[in-house]
Amino acid sequence: MQKERENPVTGVRQIEKLTFEVDSRSEAIPRRVNLCDYDFNGSCDCEHFRFNCGPKLSSGWHPAENLRCWHIKRCRRWVLERYLPKIAELLQDHPVDYNAA
Repeated sequence: MQKERENPVTGVRQIEKLTFEVDSRSEAIPRRVNLCDYDFNGSCDCEHFRFNCGPKLSSGWHPAENLRCWHIKRCRRWVLERYLPKIAELLQDHPVDYNAA
């Protein structure tokens, strides 16, 4: 078994399965992010998300990169860095038919 490599994305702490605390760039209070919300777009308690992204998603907009605040983007990158090697291992052990519907 390989030693788990250090995640290069700093300032992100996983507190539940897909819920995180993220250090804020402008305040001493960490932001809370849930990546499951809005069909895996994610939600955050920062002002940018609450007043710009959240209302659009609540009104039916589809998940999109421009509807994710800096904190959500950090969490998504943290998850990618943490789990992509494990996903690659799983795919190696369980080949996928990429042409299947």
